[in-house]
Amino acid sequence: MKLFHRYLLPAALLFCCAGLAACSEDKTDPANPYSGNYTLASQAEVDAFPARRTANSITVTGTDITDISSLDVAAVGMLVIRNTGIGTLALPNTTSVATRLEISGNESLTAVGDLGVKFVIGDIYIEDNPQLTDISGMLGIKKMTGKLYVTGNSSLGEDKPDEPDSYGFNVIKYLISNSVLDLDNVILSNNHPLAVNDPSLIGQGGESGGVYSYTIKSDAEAAAFSPGGKEVKNLTVTGPNVSDDGMALLASKISVVQGTLTIDGASLKTTETFFGKVDCQGSIVLRNITTYDEGGGNKFFNTNGFKNITRIYGDFILENIPYLIHWGRGNGFAQITEIDGDFTVRSCGMQQMAFASLNKVGGDMTLADNSIEIYTGFFWNLSTDLRHVGGSLTLTGNDHQNGLGGFEKVEYIGGDITITGNGTDPGAGGIPYVSTAGQVGFDLVEGWITGGVVQPGATVDCRYADGTPVEFSEIPQPGEYKSYTITGRDELLAFAPQDGSAVKETVQDLTIVDTGNTMSDNDLSFVKTRVEKVVGTLTLEGSNLTSTELFFLNGGFTVEGGIVFRNCAELFNLNGMKDMTAIGGDLIFENCPKIATEWGVGNCLSQIVSVAGSVKLTGVMTAMRGVTFNSLKSVGGDFIVTGCNGNFWNFDVMKLETIGGSLVLSDNARFNGLGGFEALESVGGDLTVTGNGTSEGGIPVVSTSNKVGLDLLGKLYRDGVFADGAVFTIESGGVTYKIDEL
Repeated sequence: MKLFHRYLLPAALLFCCAGLAACSEDKTDPANPYSGNYTLASQAEVDAFPARRTANSITVTGTDITDISSLDVAAVGMLVIRNTGIGTLALPNTTSVATRLEISGNESLTAVGDLGVKFVIGDIYIEDNPQLTDISGMLGIKKMTGKLYVTGNSSLGEDKPDEPDSYGFNVIKYLISNSVLDLDNVILSNNHPLAVNDPSLIGQGGESGGVYSYTIKSDAEAAAFSPGGKEVKNLTVTGPNVSDDGMALLASKISVVQGTLTIDGASLKTTETFFGKVDCQGSIVLRNITTYDEGGGNKFFNTNGFKNITRIYGDFILENIPYLIHWGRGNGFAQITEIDGDFTVRSCGMQQMAFASLNKVGGDMTLADNSIEIYTGFFWNLSTDLRHVGGSLTLTGNDHQNGLGGFEKVEYIGGDITITGNGTDPGAGGIPYVSTAGQVGFDLVEGWITGGVVQPGATVDCRYADGTPVEFSEIPQPGEYKSYTITGRDELLAFAPQDGSAVKETVQDLTIVDTGNTMSDNDLSFVKTRVEKVVGTLTLEGSNLTSTELFFLNGGFTVEGGIVFRNCAELFNLNGMKDMTAIGGDLIFENCPKIATEWGVGNCLSQIVSVAGSVKLTGVMTAMRGVTFNSLKSVGGDFIVTGCNGNFWNFDVMKLETIGGSLVLSDNARFNGLGGFEALESVGGDLTVTGNGTSEGGIPVVSTSNKVGLDLLGKLYRDGVFADGAVFTIESGGVTYKIDEL
């Protein structure tokens, strides 16, 4: 009887449904295995809908529908609950949705309560439910593979710390933390004014100290906008329903945008209603603004809101603004001296004085496809004070550009150079090779290459207007990076001046010797303003430096090779190295008595997995135990620890596997066990273990429950860990031992 019921009931239900207005033509969605498409447009149709095991799609829509708890369909391909009168959504009998679950436009909906859904293979959309505050019914979902869109629910998600899992967006946080839902698959926007848009910040009471991000899509939203304070995190203004009036309303309600300001597709004629009134502390993006002012009979987008702005503290992106013009010095963008991030002008107009004061671009600089001739705003050439481009320089597709004017003062380009497709308009004539009084040619680029403005290894792609590659008359082969040795404070300040004039450089080796202790921590901190990267070895010798953070953190430089600190009597803070996982050369702390290595997992040297050269620690007088080399697995050269007489114990948690050279542990007064060396698989050189534990009774011969003894060495020997021909020198407590006797 059960088999009869299982196979014949669905057919019977289909037959029963044939007379219902709710039942539409049966077309199977290939995205799921079910059949039957149904639209339920009234409470009566919902109540009359018979039970069935599966359905391809069910759409429930109609303001008189207030209760769908009677629906008894276990598995649905697509389930849409839209524009109903439901107050509390109860759907206990549906356990799986194959492609889409949508709950949208329900004006009376306050809660998603008794939701029986356990599995959603597709996406969930919870959108435009103005009174919705409770989505706790989703806590029962066990598996979801698609995306979750929660947008436009103006009462949902007020962020507060220390609320239960069932509160607001904490439901989403619960699903993420229990691996039901992937963080990257959650899209949050335009919900409660105090709701986060970043799902990783749910439950923190605000994105940053109660400061939130917002998206505004119309003047009406700008009028209704009620931020928690005068500062916002990121602000996005999008769509043609935002005008200059809307921007003025926003400017009256906030004073600071901490992060990124994005204006995309708004119907603006001017920048003066917002910029100059609101402090933009991060990136500024202006995109797809096609409206204009007709003052004086001309068509233009007014940029004069920027006339008193001298610095952009992030990216500055101008894209697809066809009526963009750039007024002369003292107006528009002409006062901007520095852009910290990327600088992009694409599909806009640009005139000579557009960025007359620009001195530095921290990231990439891209001027592309500026070919629109409106008013007199087409791109021609520039007149700037540009000296520094931190990333790549790209000039491409600017059909009126016929020279490289504005780039004559450039001293540094950190990335690649691409100059192609410019001057293609018949009236422009392209960029020449040889500069003239009126046109700066590609010989400027040649000077960059030969003069070291272009960094070794950079790609230079320059082409004439017809696409022919530029053949530079003199391009040297990339040579080695320069090495520097600095032997006193005067040399240091000449190398890395404190007036901010240094240009970052990649160097081969950097050696700083301060035997007279003339360099302060502040002096040494300016090295990172000059050095981008050390590809060889960094050596600091005889300095009063106290902290490695001055070099490696907060905009510091990287080291691809070795790191050597020698005779640094005051050095104690190694936390500048906390993020390093690999050392490309030697790692040496020689006669640095105060270095601290045991600040817990994730700090100091505990993240280092491999050292290509040797590890050498000598003369350390502070504690050195436990997590010192918590992650270290391979050393290419020698592993040497000698004369470390502080509160040295053992390496304990180290799991060192390979040593390419010799292993030397000698004259460490507190070192009384070989913990941390049990995982050794290969030692390429000799073994020396002598003079250890003199104040602790030495290293025991036989291992105990808390001390690994010399018998470990015998085991490693018998396991073939040591190289053939290795010399073994082993002593403890004044007694010498042979390796084959242990």
